[in-house]
Amino acid sequence: MSDVDPSVTPPGTPTPELAVVSWPSRFDLGAERALAEPALAVPLLTLRDDGAVTMEVVTKKVMTVRHTHVLVSPAEGTAPNGAGSAGLRGQLLAVLRKPETVSDLVYRWFRSAFGDPARHVVETVEAIGTELGYYRRVVQEGGALSRVFGHKVTYEPITEHRALLEPLADALGERWRALARDEPDLYRELLADVTRAIERRHEDHALQ
Repeated sequence: MSDVDPSVTPPGTPTPELAVVSWPSRFDLGAERALAEPALAVPLLTLRDDGAVTMEVVTKKVMTVRHTHVLVSPAEGTAPNGAGSAGLRGQLLAVLRKPETVSDLVYRWFRSAFGDPARHVVETVEAIGTELGYYRRVVQEGGALSRVFGHKVTYEPITEHRALLEPLADALGERWRALARDEPDLYRELLADVTRAIERRHEDHALQ
């Protein structure tokens, strides 16, 4: 069963991660695991484009091994604790310490999240989409086990509202490809740092 009729609440201002998850074809994406990295990386890119953070590709040599990361830092004048930024942009700004690698930032964003980290990213985006009116929350009622362990909750896009995300997805898809073309080092290392954080969280989950 669904919650309240979504038509009574107009959708709110769309966020970058909603465009990624709702229109993956605009970012040349397919599988859920492939969605998680850009769903985190694209909001960080928009924060940099808006002047809220700075990013720099840095390489350090430890013993004989070179390590390359993206160093991210809040720009001067950025509101503390993510105030004024919606969705993942606000959540990431709220936990950003300066300066630090994108990998450390995203890893800390996961905090004590359980389950597969890639799925957690997508579910977080879907929950944000529900709050903004682009998705609906669906409770799947089961049998006796569901009464003990609780009903399964999923999210599904509202078709007519999803269409409103298409212009943003087109624009961000172009911006994402421009980053790959014009700043290939930043594009590569930004995705690599996000992937490292997801893999670290996946290893944590395997040990739990």
